[in-house]
Amino acid sequence: MLFWAIKQQVEKGPQDSVTYESRYSLSEEKLIRQTVDFHALTVYVSSFVETSAGSTETPVRVFDCDTITQVKEKCLDAIFKTTPYSRRPSPQEVDLEWRTGVSGRLILTDFNATTKVEPGNWRKINTLGHYKVPNNASLALIPKQISVYNMSLLSERSDKSSTFSLKNVVGGGGAATNSPTLNGVRGGNNNNNNSKDYGYGTKDSQEMANYNKVYHLIKPTHDPYSSPQENAYNLERSLHNGGAKMMSEIYLTRLLTTKGTLQKFVEDLFEAIFTTTYRGSVLPVCVNLPLRFWVNIIKNPHFVFDIARPLKIEGCLSVVAQTLMDSCSTQDPQLTKDSPSSKLLFARDIHTYRGWVEEYYKDIQELPIIADQDMSAYLNDESHCHMGEFNIASALYELYNNYVKIYGGEQLLTALENDESSRKNRLPAKYTQLLQLMDGQTTSTTGHLVQQYDEFHSNRSSSHVPSAGCYTYGDVSLPR
Repeated sequence: MLFWAIKQQVEKGPQDSVTYESRYSLSEEKLIRQTVDFHALTVYVSSFVETSAGSTETPVRVFDCDTITQVKEKCLDAIFKTTPYSRRPSPQEVDLEWRTGVSGRLILTDFNATTKVEPGNWRKINTLGHYKVPNNASLALIPKQISVYNMSLLSERSDKSSTFSLKNVVGGGGAATNSPTLNGVRGGNNNNNNSKDYGYGTKDSQEMANYNKVYHLIKPTHDPYSSPQENAYNLERSLHNGGAKMMSEIYLTRLLTTKGTLQKFVEDLFEAIFTTTYRGSVLPVCVNLPLRFWVNIIKNPHFVFDIARPLKIEGCLSVVAQTLMDSCSTQDPQLTKDSPSSKLLFARDIHTYRGWVEEYYKDIQELPIIADQDMSAYLNDESHCHMGEFNIASALYELYNNYVKIYGGEQLLTALENDESSRKNRLPAKYTQLLQLMDGQTTSTTGHLVQQYDEFHSNRSSSHVPSAGCYTYGDVSLPR
């Protein structure tokens, strides 16, 4: 829910397809600070792929400043909203056609011969405004490399087949015949299906994007490959066109507005993470991992869900992940005027979220204690499942050297002595013997352990020459 809420909020305003900066964002780094003029449009889109809704036209909300690829993405989201992402056509596999009448049809592309070229060899990506597409326009998604001239042949084939899939149309190595009405707009074959950011329509447009500098909404005012005179000209032109960055008070207000819209979804996620029983249902053990698991999933939801890689909203997701980490911190945040906005946005809410975290671990502490026999049975099962995968002596040495020796000592011994179950199983005495053994202060009662430990040091594999300052046990080399 959080992913879709952020996506919809970001798409309420324009977004730069090159920098992923948007009008609405939780991330200050991904917020458009320049003034961008835009108008909302409603277009009606039909698709060559038959969906559950039939072949009717689907209304889609877009902006006149959207690139053609952005429009295709929004159209695909609207038409295939109930279809998993892996089963949808990608924007690179379809063309966007503008149908202006009975015979007037035009393929829209991000780059073509009409692409605007500016000083410094900058090229602005084509938008709906560039093509002057009006409100309530009729658009169509058609297969890549399939021209209008051949659509009649496709319709005859689709009548003979019960399904009409993208693979049946695009698959195969035959080159498509160019329509006479589309010459000059597209031509040749485009075999580059790996284009990620732009929906290149032709070989010529691909070359334009590869060999020239491009931008979408905001033109960079500094180019490391340009001369100082050109950079000064770009800055002056940007200021003249109203491109000066807005005051911090304005864009911070926009950040807070976006945060207020998304806060409920953020808190629902945190409530699900930091609750042992979420709304009446017990959460599985595998998701009770606050940081290493959840931070990674929040920033990369496509690891778990069948959705697109969230490049457009990764700035927002990073802010949510940072808020989760701050909620788990035991130290109060030291906020100043120079603190990043990602920490300032949820500064007033951190104490509430931290209370949830403390209550979460308190609830875990109060859960029924696992019986010793159940724990022993579980550990035995795990040992059998992973038998042969680990060297016991090596594992014990690493545990002692990296954890017990550094973080244990008297503190761990005191904790064992204060625990009734530990005293019952004589763990304090065993722990003391372990420390004596590892420190070389052995007694007769630990003679058999000393023998095993001596073998650990002396049993050096003849097939493996250890590096200087290392012990070898089997195939494992350990530092002295």
